[in-house]
Amino acid sequence: MTAGNEERRPGGAASKVISVVAGDTKDSTTGQSWLPVALDGVVAGLQNGTLKRPAPTVGRLTGGSHWLYAGRTNGLAGESGCGKSWAALQAVTTEMEDGHTAVFVDFEDDEVGVVARLLSMGVDPGVIQARFVYIHPDERFIHGKPYVDAVVEQRKPSLWVIDSTGESMALESCDPNSDDAVATRFQLS
Repeated sequence: MTAGNEERRPGGAASKVISVVAGDTKDSTTGQSWLPVALDGVVAGLQNGTLKRPAPTVGRLTGGSHWLYAGRTNGLAGESGCGKSWAALQAVTTEMEDGHTAVFVDFEDDEVGVVARLLSMGVDPGVIQARFVYIHPDERFIHGKPYVDAVVEQRKPSLWVIDSTGESMALESCDPNSDDAVATRFQLS
C-alpha cells in the first residue's frame, strides 16, 4: 500500500511525485533549476514560427537533407566493426564535397587506412589535400590543445570526427564508467 504521492517501484524503491505551481521561478543556488521547464511558450513559438526549429545541417544525405546537428555532439554507437567509422567518413566526404573542411581525430587506424577509405569512396585526391585534416594523437589533449586551436582558427572546420571516443578516453586516463569523468572528457572536445 502507498500513501500520499509516493509510488512503489519493484524492489521496494519509492519515487515521490511533486506538484509545482506553473510559473515558479528557478534559482540556481537552491536546486530549483531542477524544476520542470514550462513548455507552453516553446510549443507556441515552434508552431507560429517565432522560434526556429533545430535542423541538421552537417553530413548531407542523398536528396539534400542532413543528419548531424552543427555545434552539437552527435554520437554514433555500436559494436566494433558495425560501420561507425565508415558512416563518419561519409559525413566527412559530403562536407568536403560541399566546400567545407573536416577534421578526423583518429585513435584507431592510421593516415594510410583513412585516406585509402576516402579514395575508395570516390573523394578527389585534391579535395582530400585541400579540405581534410587528419590528426593521430598519442598523447593527452592538454599537450595538443594549442595545435587544435590553430586548426580551428586557420581551417574553420564544419565537422570534427573523433574515432574512437573509447580510445581517446583511455589516452586521457578517463574511466568510461564514470559519468563525471566522461562528461569532463567531452567538454575537452
